[in-house]
Amino acid sequence: MKLKCFLSIVFAFTIFSFQLFAQDNIYKDVVYLKTGIVLEGIIFEQIPNQSIKIETNDHIIHFIKIDEIEKITKEKVVSETSKVRYTNLTQLSVGKKPFDELSQGVLFGIETINGIAFNPYVSLGFGIGANDYTNVALMMPVFLDLRFTFNNQNIAPYLALDFGYSSSFDKYYGGGGMFNLSFGLKIKTAPRSAIIAGVGLLLQNYSEQQSLHFSTSTYSVDEVQLYGNFNIGFVF
Repeated sequence: MKLKCFLSIVFAFTIFSFQLFAQDNIYKDVVYLKTGIVLEGIIFEQIPNQSIKIETNDHIIHFIKIDEIEKITKEKVVSETSKVRYTNLTQLSVGKKPFDELSQGVLFGIETINGIAFNPYVSLGFGIGANDYTNVALMMPVFLDLRFTFNNQNIAPYLALDFGYSSSFDKYYGGGGMFNLSFGLKIKTAPRSAIIAGVGLLLQNYSEQQSLHFSTSTYSVDEVQLYGNFNIGFVF
């Protein structure tokens, strides 16, 4: 049931983001005159077999007689924001186990994510990093990052889903699966770069080698740790 609920949420966010992407499919009127001049804009008045009025991109209104026109077409407006492009996100994170009064469960991490931005709203990337769990071990997560941005304004909310596997650098601890859900704000500093700041919840599975009392034999115990975390980073 929980898996179905999670998949439904992911599907809903994906559909929502691609609907926003569809809004970038804008068309313009293009008028080719017999003199060789080309006017691009919006035709807002047309009298059959007589004349048209078009407002061009520079907000100038042109009155044109039909016998001056060679052809009229509609063409897609191609903007930089509608192109698929490479993206990188590098961020720092600090976290803590909830309800840990002794403050032993602390996390310090750094990660970099390289991927593809399909449009201003959806990106998919491959990430690698280093997470130092002070009460466990230093681990290296390798994961997929699915990211949704909810508008194309200078300040926009985002939601990110990370899932993958963390390898341990400590011989007494084994690696395990990881999942991170985070949300926050993306603040543009330039058309293709931004600062992000957010909070999230990280689930990390790992195994711990423990020894039997009065024996050299060891056994493995699987555990799951939950961390609340704060992230800040730079994306371009």
